[in-house]
Parts: sequence; C-alpha cells; structure tokens
Amino acid sequence: MNTNLFKKVINKINSFEKKKIKFKLVLFGTKSFLFFKNFNYKIIKYIKNKGDKLKFNNILKIIKNLIQMYKKSKIDHIYVANNYFKNKLSQIPRIKKILPLLQSTTKIKRKINYIYEPKSISLFNFIFKKFIFTEIYQSFLENLSCEQAARMLAMKNATDNSNNMVENLRIIFNKARQFNVTQELNEIVSGASAIL
Repeated sequence: MNTNLFKKVINKINSFEKKKIKFKLVLFGTKSFLFFKNFNYKIIKYIKNKGDKLKFNNILKIIKNLIQMYKKSKIDHIYVANNYFKNKLSQIPRIKKILPLLQSTTKIKRKINYIYEPKSISLFNFIFKKFIFTEIYQSFLENLSCEQAARMLAMKNATDNSNNMVENLRIIFNKARQFNVTQELNEIVSGASAIL
C-alpha cells in the first residue's frame, strides 16, 4: 500500500524536477521518513506517527505553518499524497492539490449582493482555514482507513492460510493413524492365523 503511494509521489517529484520547480516535503509516519530520507529531497517537517494514534494538534500546527507560508508567498502550491479508500479490497494512491483553490469557470448570470454578519472577508478567512484543515485531516483519516483495511485483509489471508494448513495436517495425521491401525490389525490377524 505505502509503496504504491511512494511511487506516485516520486513520479510527481520527477515531473517537478523536469520543470525546475522547487519543492519541500512534510512527512507523516516513520515509513515515509525512512523511504524519503534516502533521496536528496528537502524535508522541512517530519511527524512520527505512533501506531494508529493520530493527534489532530500535531497536524493542526503543521497546517497553520503551511497556510502562513502560503500567505507569505514562500510556497505556491500545497499537495497532499494519501491513499484513497475505495473499499476494503481497493486503496488507490492519489495526490490532491489543496492550494491554490481551483477557480470556477462557470459565469454567474446575475450577481446577488448578500449582507454578511460578520464581514465577508473575516467569514471567508474562517471558512477557508476550516476547509483546508478539513481537507488535509480527511486525507489522514482516509489513509488510516486504508491501512486498517490492508491489515484486515492480511490477517484474513493469514487466518485462511493457517486454517488450510491445519486441515492438511489433520488429513496427513489421520492417514498416518489409519495406516498404523491397519498395520496393527494385519499383525493381529497374521498372528492369529499362524496359531491356528
């Protein structure tokens, strides 16, 4: 699961490098850090994920820093790479563009003026931050769901394989026991016929 996602990220990074676009990485989880530290990529932040305990406060701090960097024009785009949970058997690696937001190409025929309480700019800033936080946090949760689904599938396969192995061993044991019983009966019958 992680390998497919890492390959997709490497492909995206290669496309950036071909276009001479500079990039920085923010990594979550030990596996991503161990994988990407082998390359000469600039890693600005790494959060160690302890098991399945994803702390929202750690993510929140990083998201705030990224938004500040974006507002100060230190970065132009923010992408999130995660596994998309399609179903228990299928997790799709994807890279999603978070910022800048795509502008709508449809034209509004009639402009309607609304009165906002509080001011529209403060309302927009509040909604904008919540939207970015929600999008990124959802990506983390989807990735955790994919990880749990992959674990569940691996455990199901392991259980099925062990049940098959137990059944095969039971058949072998029963054949060996039956062979011993048959051999003992043959010896008894041979001994009895020798006496007569």
